[in-house]
Amino acid sequence: MTASLSPAQTLRYGLLAAPLALVGLPLYVYLPSLFAQSTGLGLVTIGSILLGARALEALADPWIGKWIESLHCAKAGALPVYVAAIAAIMALCVGMTLQSSAWLTAFNTPTTKAAALAGCVALAYMAYSWLTIAHHTLGTAIIAAGTPATRLYSTREALALGGVLLGSILPLVMGWAGYGWATAALLGLGVWLLRPQWRLLSSQSIPDHTTPQQTSFSLWRDAFLKRSWIAFLISNISGSLPATLLGFYVADVLGLGAEAAPKYLAVYFVFAALGFSAWPKLAARYGAVRVWAGAMAANGVVFAAAAFLSSDMAHVAWLYGFVCASTGLLLGGELMLPQSIVASHLAKIGQVQAAGAVFGWWTFAQKTALALAAGVGLWGLAWLGYVPNQASTAAPLVWLYCIIPCVLKLLAAGLALSIRNAD
Repeated sequence: MTASLSPAQTLRYGLLAAPLALVGLPLYVYLPSLFAQSTGLGLVTIGSILLGARALEALADPWIGKWIESLHCAKAGALPVYVAAIAAIMALCVGMTLQSSAWLTAFNTPTTKAAALAGCVALAYMAYSWLTIAHHTLGTAIIAAGTPATRLYSTREALALGGVLLGSILPLVMGWAGYGWATAALLGLGVWLLRPQWRLLSSQSIPDHTTPQQTSFSLWRDAFLKRSWIAFLISNISGSLPATLLGFYVADVLGLGAEAAPKYLAVYFVFAALGFSAWPKLAARYGAVRVWAGAMAANGVVFAAAAFLSSDMAHVAWLYGFVCASTGLLLGGELMLPQSIVASHLAKIGQVQAAGAVFGWWTFAQKTALALAAGVGLWGLAWLGYVPNQASTAAPLVWLYCIIPCVLKLLAAGLALSIRNAD
């Protein structure tokens, strides 16, 4: 491997992010309604299965990171074998979850059906976390070898965003069976194209300047990483709340009907894609941490406009579309820069081999934010008296969908600004 990856090699690294995004969409968005339609299980059972799988995944992420770190130090060839095996397990389990009605008929009782489905879903979540953390670990090693972090992560997140857009179209065009096959094919291609890099990482052929005395490195003893992680967690909670409550807000605050929500998601992600190329340039000119903080602060200010929208306003659909487009443009900075900042810091201090463990905590922050958003958002709305499809009870939605997330986003931005002096 050369000191800096060529554009084609950078593209090969980022390509794996597209099938990972295709896997993430059903695991975090599609499964609840899909299971309700196809499994014959009740909502309480389905909710318990998904909650248990997500909780297990979040708790396991730091340990998965340590496992990958140990493979980084293992004999040459160990990591590529694990990557291929876990990718195959993930493809199989995701395909089975998307086609659960085809095989759950083999189980005679609701209890055995639920147990079988829970095992399949848990394996899918764990394999997804494992491969995601391994991909981040590889990226850190590539950055340590000389590839600019912003270039590598902008390519990765742009392709991940492409995967999200593709995942919103495939169910309509190919059905769930086609979705599973397309995901498996892209996943296999992404893993296969990276096989030289997996071998180099496993054999430690990528220079990282790590000394034996540094192997006990801990995220929690590094002020830079600790503050970055806290800011990242707060920012993710801020983003997860609106994602959880979007359908309710569009239906009962804006009066546009819950079926309009996917259209606004499409606007959001399309504008995120349009703005992606600007973030590496801004980070190179002003500094990645400062630009990340600026993106979060701007997001908090712009999204506050949603608190003033209501169903009786003229052109409210267009006004909310403008909010979605504006916040979408800012999304790229929040997707690309945090991981880039962490990877650059690990390379700078000679701790590339700790990347697996560190990114394990990063994915733990994302999963914890999703869980907290579901609990705070849904339970909080119920406690405050909100009833779906009753617009007269929708006042709490404005607070939980918009105002609290904006305050959290500004808090995360302020904390990020303090990170520059932490290292």
